[in-house]
Amino acid sequence: MRLDVPMKIFYHQCATPNVGDDINAHLWPAILGDALAASPYDWLVGIGTILDERILRLDGEVLVAGAGVRPGKRRLELPSRVTICAVRGPLSAANLGLSEDLVGCDPGFFVRNLGFQKTTVSGRTGFVPHIYSEQNTTIAAVVRNAGFHVISPMSDHRVFLGELVTCERVFTESLHGAIFADALRIPWARVKVSSHYREREAVSDFKWEDAFRHLACATSAANSRPRARERGDLRPLRPLLGWYYALTERRLIAELSGLAADPSVFRLSDEALLAERLRRFEARLLAMLRQRR
Repeated sequence: MRLDVPMKIFYHQCATPNVGDDINAHLWPAILGDALAASPYDWLVGIGTILDERILRLDGEVLVAGAGVRPGKRRLELPSRVTICAVRGPLSAANLGLSEDLVGCDPGFFVRNLGFQKTTVSGRTGFVPHIYSEQNTTIAAVVRNAGFHVISPMSDHRVFLGELVTCERVFTESLHGAIFADALRIPWARVKVSSHYREREAVSDFKWEDAFRHLACATSAANSRPRARERGDLRPLRPLLGWYYALTERRLIAELSGLAADPSVFRLSDEALLAERLRRFEARLLAMLRQRR
């Protein structure tokens, strides 16, 4: 019989901070409290696209609570010690051969339970780059110089959310930038800068669609001109091509500046639908954590 040892939280840990992953360690204790300590499971697999072979290497009983999959891989065969409470969205459910009853939502929407209140600065438009774009391009500096309020995905979650709630609206390349904004009722618009090149566009679009389709929210990018792709075979020429990359960044910023004043560009999921999704997910999760085997 398992002793009451606090359930461990599994999530991808980058070499550098990444709020979309790191928030797992803070969000689950905040919303589940004592249920973590009394759980019959050894591991909770939550926020992030992490349903792959790594969870098969976890020892003990595993509970999946809102994680998703990446497309293009062979279907993951889950052993009996891995229990699905919910997956992120309908595309992940279909990929794993699960019923629609096991479609929850991305747990990142639970940030609305962390107590962050809007402190909106009039006219402030936020910009959240994907961590790949922040690390590998100069887009953050260019966007900041153009007057947008840049919120780094490498920030501590308290800093990130504290900055997010000051924005009237936000452009975001980061999926969890959109999820956190939507949860906090801050209108958002997806943008494509450069991360879709590195992730592969099919993977990037899959994650966004998976997270928002069951909330009846479109996920097409607002901009038509992403930053130029930096091809690996041209990397030795990067110093000579700097002008070209800078040009495409300026074109991107010009396009976003023109879109920022158009309310129709920005989206929010339906409040009642989101609240119902979260209520059902939380109730199911708490019931499973409190059960005894």
